Amino acid sequence: MRPALRVRPRGAAARWRAHATLTRIYDLTLHSRSRATSTFYDDLADLLFQTVDEERIQRDHLLPDLPNAEANPIDYRMEGKRGGQVFLYGVPNRDKARLTTIILSHFHRNHLDFDSILVFSDQAEIPRMDLARLSDVGGDMLSSLASRGDFRRKVERRVG
Repeated sequence: MRPALRVRPRGAAARWRAHATLTRIYDLTLHSRSRATSTFYDDLADLLFQTVDEERIQRDHLLPDLPNAEANPIDYRMEGKRGGQVFLYGVPNRDKARLTTIILSHFHRNHLDFDSILVFSDQAEIPRMDLARLSDVGGDMLSSLASRGDFRRKVERRVG
């Protein structure tokens, strides 16, 4: 007796099922990445508010006298110990690293007096060239939120 032949789907139906499966996998990956980014920003805010009084922090700040200010938001702005401004940016991924590089470069071109602190979700995940460009324009950097003691030390040194 011959074994029953398996009928494999062909053509458009098989391609559609493969596409639907890949789409579900991509959606789950994107959702996980989006959730991790959201958690990173929540954790960053919690750590910052544990370190500096909330009334001393301006979130999503725009500099009013800066040309094109709405295109150059600051995650967190604080008054520095020595009278200058301190800008803190959360950097969860390559895209934010690139955007932060552009924003800080814009501030330097406009001769703003500021210090910056850049906090990465995982600095090792940022491509080397993007990290090099960001290092050129950025100030203090923290490789991840796991460096809580270093975070407090750097923020307190700048802000008090």
